[in-house]
Amino acid sequence: MSTGEINSDDYFYKLNEDFEFVEEIKQFIPTSMWVWVPFMMVSANLPFDIINRDTFLKSIPREFKPRLNMYKIPKHSVYNWHKDSNVKCAFNMVLDEYDCHTIFWTSNSFEGSREVSNIIELKYEPCKWYMFNNQQTHQVVNVGDRDRALFTVIFPDTTYPELRAWYKEYESTKTQ
Repeated sequence: MSTGEINSDDYFYKLNEDFEFVEEIKQFIPTSMWVWVPFMMVSANLPFDIINRDTFLKSIPREFKPRLNMYKIPKHSVYNWHKDSNVKCAFNMVLDEYDCHTIFWTSNSFEGSREVSNIIELKYEPCKWYMFNNQQTHQVVNVGDRDRALFTVIFPDTTYPELRAWYKEYESTKTQ
């Protein structure tokens, strides 16, 4: 077994940013029209203009091509190990407490075993943004008795290191 410390920053990073429209999105969730796209449910009527109204979201460079989405992970379900094929990274937020686990596969750490691996869990704090590396192998396990909604800003072409570098610079200019 690997004894080295896992650097969670390579998988996810908690942002120190507020979201001005938490209550609006919370009120929206029960009225959302969910549609099935391969592998998940996506909100079809999300108020996309929020990206241009929220102070932090509108600061994201347009060349990063940010897009708002909301995903629903059904109760008692697993979205098995995967890397996202159409998203390189994202800013993710849950708006409530859920009995749901987002787990990253960090390595096959037991000699000769493909069944036992090291993992690291992202324990979402409600109403907080997390930078998420969609190109790291991960899974979502919802063991709860209700569906989990995930509010997200996806970046189809911007890599996690590019987004992290931009955010570190953005964060440093806020403190000046």
